[in-house]
Amino acid sequence: MRLRPDLIELNYEVADPVGVLAIPRGTGMRRDGLWKASCFELFVGKPDSASYREFNFSPGGDWAAYGFSGYRTGQHDLLMHSEPLIESKVTPVGLSVRVRVSLDDLESGDPIGICAVIEEREFGLSYWSLRHAGPSPDFHHPTCFAATLPAPSDP
Repeated sequence: MRLRPDLIELNYEVADPVGVLAIPRGTGMRRDGLWKASCFELFVGKPDSASYREFNFSPGGDWAAYGFSGYRTGQHDLLMHSEPLIESKVTPVGLSVRVRVSLDDLESGDPIGICAVIEEREFGLSYWSLRHAGPSPDFHHPTCFAATLPAPSDP
């Protein structure tokens, strides 16, 4: 959901009625390598451009933000004017994670990818996306940018 022109709210829900999810502890700080454990991701592109942004949100509260000049090239830490808000809640039926992230230069119709890396204690990592590009997960591939950024919600 887009709350304002510069503010997105994402709600991730993971069913876990038997309690097998591995949920990382965090510090609420910016940190690399979040994709090595349960992590929720957002990719934001621009129409007719190879550049894009990647955001990682750990249910433990850690986060990361990167810019890319092209497909997996030109990676750099993305300057954030404010840290994302990450709220996680474990329930008897699963995990709920709400993220609010403020971003500059958002336009209605920007291509986005909404993805997740889920770690289960006995089975390891699985990779989830609105659309996969092939048999191996690759959230950076343009095919995974399967949705478009909506207009801001009316108050």
